[in-house]
Amino acid sequence: INFFKFIYDLRVIFFTDISNNITNLLISFKILPNNIDIILLDLGLPDSSGYKTLQKIIERNNSIPIIVLTGTQNNIIENLVIKAGAQDYLTKEKLNPALITKLINNAIIRFGIINKFKESNDELILKAKKQTEALELISTGIWSMDLVSQKMIWSEEVFKIFKFQTDSLDP
Repeated sequence: INFFKFIYDLRVIFFTDISNNITNLLISFKILPNNIDIILLDLGLPDSSGYKTLQKIIERNNSIPIIVLTGTQNNIIENLVIKAGAQDYLTKEKLNPALITKLINNAIIRFGIINKFKESNDELILKAKKQTEALELISTGIWSMDLVSQKMIWSEEVFKIFKFQTDSLDP
């Protein structure tokens, strides 16, 4: 495929205004879903331009880090693409081998860390949901004591077991 260029051991996909378009990029997700480490995306492709270019890619695939390249510096667009999920934003005039190597390495590392946080968060949410469901099923009264404030905390089941109104007394 003529639009792939590889840097070092990374599988980097470049999409620039020269010969590629967003259609090719979206097709490449189907052809090589696990063979792309990072995307260097120009916001000025022949069939898509501006922030919408990034939006189209993220809608289809948010599992590959993206560095956005552009011909002009625009702080509004820069903020939008970073908030949308791009790892970095760089004007083409600032490109040099050392900088792009650093940006690629940092983007891949940062993207991996973000994904680990997302996975951990999803696991915690699932565990909390299962714990809540289990507590609802067993209908056991649970109480705890805040050692700092010396305040007792009772679950609604404890109130029911002792036949107290929920708001009738402070444990």
